[in-house]
Amino acid sequence: MSKEKLAMGSKGASVKELQKILGITEDGKFGKNTKAAVKAFQLANGLVSDGVVGVKTWAALLSAKPPVVSNPVKPGAKLLYWPNAVIRKDLKKKGRGSYSSESGLSVGSIVHYTAGNYKKGLQNAISSIEGSPYYFHCIATDGSFVQANPLNQWGHHAGESSWVINGKRVDGVSDYLDGIEMNNPGILTKIGSKYYAYYDLKSPIPDDQVRVITKDKHNVQKAAYMKYTSAQEKTLIEYLLWRKFNDPENYNFDYVLGHDEVAGNTVEDDEKKGYGLARDRKNDPGGALSMTMPELRSLLKKEYAKRIK
Repeated sequence: MSKEKLAMGSKGASVKELQKILGITEDGKFGKNTKAAVKAFQLANGLVSDGVVGVKTWAALLSAKPPVVSNPVKPGAKLLYWPNAVIRKDLKKKGRGSYSSESGLSVGSIVHYTAGNYKKGLQNAISSIEGSPYYFHCIATDGSFVQANPLNQWGHHAGESSWVINGKRVDGVSDYLDGIEMNNPGILTKIGSKYYAYYDLKSPIPDDQVRVITKDKHNVQKAAYMKYTSAQEKTLIEYLLWRKFNDPENYNFDYVLGHDEVAGNTVEDDEKKGYGLARDRKNDPGGALSMTMPELRSLLKKEYAKRIK
């Protein structure tokens, strides 16, 4: 039975089915975000990238792997692209070689925020990669994960940074840890009783999207932040768990770090004193994430242990 042709403006159950296959928000409306996801899928699968879902695109979609995969088909497969990702090889940056590890993949990840626009979902994630000289994956507010480069190629994203990795101090950690940017304006500016993105002092951030941190805690600096969305945090956690499934002997949850750790001054954990720069150069993810980085690492270890039983 043939599927109906879908394009901008289409609505209904077929659009929801399409969105489910693509792993994006299922609202039944074919808008800009759905078109961007379709074009990315078409590009990754050798189809004409026009954003229109016709016979050939439907055939490719229906034969594709399910979008929600917590682990590769074979644990330890060392896949180079996350099966859940919107893959945009057209945005690929020139790599600087394999990561400094036995598998050639990163041994951990750094969580960032873009400190920029966030309201357009998937399109923001694509634009963030497209418009940056740096090397990272990006998670949109709707939970879409955009990947341009394979996991066995590194590029700069952490800047001046430092950490102790596999028993030795590493200055400049980009060739050990991949970067994950989250579309988010970061630390907010307070005017009166409202909070604003630094680049838009006319449109207040809704109160329920603001997290005010009143005391420094581990990597989180005292400030007001816009919260990562629940969809962003869910995607972040699923990606990090998948990385461990994908490369279990190499990928280490202890090296899932905040940019504010490797380029900051972690003071509460005696064991980790001196691991960062001993000064606060960066503040992401800070309070944008709903937990501290040590709490995230603990969550990942517990969830991974539960899933591999």
